[in-house]
Amino acid sequence: LNGTALLEYIQNVSFTSPTGNFISFDENGNVISGYEIVNFQKLGSEIYELKPIGVWNPSTTNGESGLKLFNTSLQYGIYENNSIISELPLSQCGVCTAGKYLLSL
Repeated sequence: LNGTALLEYIQNVSFTSPTGNFISFDENGNVISGYEIVNFQKLGSEIYELKPIGVWNPSTTNGESGLKLFNTSLQYGIYENNSIISELPLSQCGVCTAGKYLLSL
């Protein structure tokens, strides 16, 4: 993947997210606008809903920026017996260096 080509592409991309937020990027490839983070949650045996679980603000009134998660609203998954996992899973990564994470698909 060519980083320069990716940056040029990102600089010219904008779109409306599924939740209705307008997303665009600055000259450095950073998101210009903030957005709400949603979690696809199971509410009943066959009922699912997108629930807000956090926000990303590139800048705030006090000059801070970053991610705010509402951990009490987050569902991490569903066991085979349909019970909901709402506790933060333990990290089992022993190979990650600082600033990196392992994603298992």
